[in-house]
Amino acid sequence: MTYDYPLIRLIASLILFFCSIYSIRALGNLGMVFMVMAIAVIFSQTFPSKTGDGELLVRLVLWIWVAVNTSTLVTLLVNLFFKQVTPAYQFKKTLQYMLRQIVLALAHPENPNHRPTFKQIAEQYNQLKPLFLQAVRSSPEIGSNPDSWESLMMATLDCYRLAALLQPEVGCVDYQREQTLSTIFLSLSNKLEAFSEELSQFALTLSIDHQDVSSNSAVLREMELILTKLKVGERLTLPEEANKKKSIVVPDALTNPIYLHFTLKTMLASLLCYVFYLVVDWDGIHTCMLTCVIVAQPGLGPTLQKSWLRIIGGLIATFLALFLMVYVQPHIVTIVGLLVMVVPVFALCAWVAAGSERIAYVGTQMNVTFVLGFLSWFGPVNNLDGYVIGLSESSLA
Repeated sequence: MTYDYPLIRLIASLILFFCSIYSIRALGNLGMVFMVMAIAVIFSQTFPSKTGDGELLVRLVLWIWVAVNTSTLVTLLVNLFFKQVTPAYQFKKTLQYMLRQIVLALAHPENPNHRPTFKQIAEQYNQLKPLFLQAVRSSPEIGSNPDSWESLMMATLDCYRLAALLQPEVGCVDYQREQTLSTIFLSLSNKLEAFSEELSQFALTLSIDHQDVSSNSAVLREMELILTKLKVGERLTLPEEANKKKSIVVPDALTNPIYLHFTLKTMLASLLCYVFYLVVDWDGIHTCMLTCVIVAQPGLGPTLQKSWLRIIGGLIATFLALFLMVYVQPHIVTIVGLLVMVVPVFALCAWVAAGSERIAYVGTQMNVTFVLGFLSWFGPVNNLDGYVIGLSESSLA
């Protein structure tokens, strides 16, 4: 509707872009949806410079959404064939890992490497809670009996926390109690896959009448009491604050000025890149506007870090793509050869992306850049330099 009126088109796009960027911060977990919307809006502004046909422009915009939705659907379908990525499987494996760590801590209390740290306790709690909620919704096994699974999760978390308090034994050692608890935790870990409706099937044989002869007696007694509650079917639940449903909109969405500042800074950087893109008339740097949205973070430090990771990932992928184009691709004549050439690169990108959070984004950016440079056309691509320049220019903006 506004194709023939550039000023109106730009104003309307800015309003949509402003609302999308503001929603990224103001809508919490739903912000990613509006991030995609902001990228689509700013990217579509490069189309009028490519064509004067309004119908073709509409097709290009619609193809953006086709590409986004198709890739999402394919990812979900592929993940259905791998149970390792399902929330229920990850939830069980995390519980098994924690239970076996408790067994190690009980068997070797003198070794601090076997005792969980408080950082690990916080990480496991933050990981288990969303996994449990997702598993309840996606797994019939867990969804049919969520209370028992929640009790088992809380018992594991509480005992995992208590394992961090174990100290090297001084004086008498209560081997019988430690052996009994170790056997129970190991049984829970080994039989977790077969867990169904009744916790009594684990046959938790507890004896809490031991004399307190060990320096860890208080911790061991507390573990016994938790397992006793689990045995008799007493429900163990998450804290009330954790069960409280969060609002879709953050509480201070309309009063906190930092959301407005974030939106204005991101929009200004994107506009500067858009002006530069129009002035140089170089389609190869069209990614500079997208980069402003992708690397936008609340603070300067995180934004710079993500910008550097994006540039590093882009440079590495550019060199890989150029090396394959010059030295390998001329000798490839079959689709099998193409797969042998690109699959190792994808594996490297996935390995980096699945690693430390500090550099994980490098793997993601390597994958995107390599695909754009190597697989975006039926022949060699000559705009990789523009892509890297676009990344650098947007980082400066």
